[in-house]
Amino acid sequence: MNHRRIGLIGGLSWYSTADYYHRINQLVRQRLGGHHSADCVVLSLEEQRFLDATAHDPLSAAAVQMLCGAVRDLQAIGCEVIAFTANGVHRFVQTIEEQTGVRILSIIDAVAQHLLDEGVRCVGLLGTGNTMRLPFYRERLGVLGVTAIVPDEAGIHQMDALIMDELTLGIFRDETRASVLSVCETLKSRGAERVILGCTELPMLLSDAHMQQAGLLSSMEVHCQAIVAAALETT
Repeated sequence: MNHRRIGLIGGLSWYSTADYYHRINQLVRQRLGGHHSADCVVLSLEEQRFLDATAHDPLSAAAVQMLCGAVRDLQAIGCEVIAFTANGVHRFVQTIEEQTGVRILSIIDAVAQHLLDEGVRCVGLLGTGNTMRLPFYRERLGVLGVTAIVPDEAGIHQMDALIMDELTLGIFRDETRASVLSVCETLKSRGAERVILGCTELPMLLSDAHMQQAGLLSSMEVHCQAIVAAALETT
C-alpha cells in the first residue's frame, strides 16, 4: 500500500482544521486497521492576517502569495496530496496551481463527484458570503454537471454573519442551528435535491440526524474521503 504524505493548509478557521485531522486519521484507521494513522502535515495559517489581506479584495494578491508560500512549504517537505481545509479558499486554486505547478485536491471536485454518484443534479449551496456570491464554486460545479442555487441576498448576509461572527470563533448555538436549517428548507423549496454545507464549520453545528433529515451534504466529509483515497491509492 502506497502511503503518500498529506499536506493540509488550514487555520481558516482552526476549528474545522482540527476536525479534518481527526477525520482523516479515523478514515485511515478504518481502511488499514491496527495502529495505522495518516502521514499528515498540518500548516495552519494565521486567520486574522488572511482576513485582513482579503478585507477589501476577496482575490487579493497578498492572499495568493500567502497560500502559494504554504503550498511550496508543504511540497518541500514531501507532501504529495495537498488540500485546503476551507471551501472559500478554493477561489484561489487555479491561480495557485498556475504559480506553483502543484495540484490542489479540490473540495469542489470531491463534492461534485459525490453528487454525481448519487444522481443529484440540482443542489443548494451554503457558505460564507464569498463562497455564495463569487462564481468560482457554482461555475466549477456547473462544468462538472451540477447546478447550484444560493439564498437571496438577505439569506447570504445572514449565513455569512453566522459563520464569521460565531462558527469560526467556536460558538455553536441552538438558535444558529435553527436558522441554518430554515435556510436549507427554503433552498429545497426552490428545487434543491441536496444542500451543500460549503463551509467546513457548518457540519460542526449539526448532528448526523439533522444532516440526514434535511438532506445536507458535508463538504468536509467528502473532501476527507477524497484526501484519504488519494493518499492510500495503489500504484
